Amino acid sequence: MAFVAELKNVSVSIQDRLVLDDISISFNENQFSVIFGPNGAGKTTLLKLLIGQIKPDTGTIKLCGGPVLQNLSNVGYVPQDFFSKKQFPISVLKTVVTGRYARIGWGKRVSEKDYSIARETIKLVGLSNYEDRYLSELSGGELQRVFLARALCGEPKVLLLDEASSGVDVGAKETLYDLLYRLKERLAIIFVSHDMSVVSKGVDMVCCLDRKLVSHGSPEVALTDEALICMYGHNVATFSHCNTPHVHVHDHSHSHTHDHIQNDKDKS
Repeated sequence: MAFVAELKNVSVSIQDRLVLDDISISFNENQFSVIFGPNGAGKTTLLKLLIGQIKPDTGTIKLCGGPVLQNLSNVGYVPQDFFSKKQFPISVLKTVVTGRYARIGWGKRVSEKDYSIARETIKLVGLSNYEDRYLSELSGGELQRVFLARALCGEPKVLLLDEASSGVDVGAKETLYDLLYRLKERLAIIFVSHDMSVVSKGVDMVCCLDRKLVSHGSPEVALTDEALICMYGHNVATFSHCNTPHVHVHDHSHSHTHDHIQNDKDKS
């Protein structure tokens, strides 16, 4: 199975604060990966490395087998702040078709083929009757799917989502997770989230991050009590409902323990 993204010994400091420390990890094609970690753990920074917004201080990054900046057309990105776009005076169709710009080039004419791909993508996310609606008319879950469609419209090989399920209701989350599970047949998904219920939706790999890579592997390998305590401190309880781990943090303070936990199974 080919890698769509590889980070080797990557470290990043922002304003003299170490944000990521010696990260080495690979993401495979057709893999649904989720990144968990406390606030300030470096999750968003990791995604920004993969879209070229940040350069590492040390280490190397490959995207789709080559340099990041040469492969940005292979990436779809759903940012954390998509709710801030709600008041833009623009329709769903015109929003989604902007996802083609990485393919066709900024300032180039959008063709009928591009609009056709945009309409198919809108249909894929279940918004076929919403093409002419303005963003301000949409619910949170609908807006979420519009920006997912925008990311998919560029026909990426890897889809990055930064807290894309935040601020929407439970039904919208379930719709998103089911859609992502189906999408992994055609691309790789890297999803930053605080919601651990997502692991019941066909997640293949979990990365536990707290500046260092605390653990990674399949959910049952990565989500150990040791890893959760390392990220969230000792005042954390883990419960299982329908085989889905839920984390309850009783005290927001936690000691930043940075010992790398690596399960022997995951070294192969």
